[in-house]
Amino acid sequence: MRAPESRRRLFCTIETTVGTLSRKNQKSTNLMYTNFARNLDLIFEKYGVKLNDVDMILFPIHDINHYYLICYNLKNPSVEIIDNSAYCGRATNIYDGLPESLHKHFIKYLRQNLFRRIIQMQLVQFVRLEMPWRTTSNQVDCGIFVMRHMEKYKADGSRGWSDFYHEGPNQSRQLARLRTLYCHKIIGSPLNIWKDLPIYELE
Repeated sequence: MRAPESRRRLFCTIETTVGTLSRKNQKSTNLMYTNFARNLDLIFEKYGVKLNDVDMILFPIHDINHYYLICYNLKNPSVEIIDNSAYCGRATNIYDGLPESLHKHFIKYLRQNLFRRIIQMQLVQFVRLEMPWRTTSNQVDCGIFVMRHMEKYKADGSRGWSDFYHEGPNQSRQLARLRTLYCHKIIGSPLNIWKDLPIYELE
């Protein structure tokens, strides 16, 4: 059972936003929003929850060869970008307008679905969390970071959140263990229709 003080989190998939977001120099289309809204509706239907019953919505974002997370706090309106990369700069330049495109879609979706705090949510500004374990040289484990961030983040900012060692050998060992754990869970999942294939091939 969920503890009364815990936040009710809704986890989107990569497919929720793939092909629906526009970059800075790209014009958004009505079809992009239509697909986004349909994808998000499917997530709500999948978990059997309603918009106004959710405290947090987490969007994993795939941008070419990088993954990061955008977290909306609906209970106390705010939006955070959670990225293992320590690359510096304005969010608009780093992410080429994708977070702003998501925000535009999401606000429209909230308005159409009569979200109670729509005025406050329209005014939020992106905050890029500065976790102590952000990396400067790791270019391959962003997907592992995103899965762990989705698993552990409770919208409390970076204070008191100590999920990883600082970048270095200890962090590398952590990531190796997590990679093994997540691979095991994915391969053994009932949703994996190919999970018996490795055993079949061994035989």
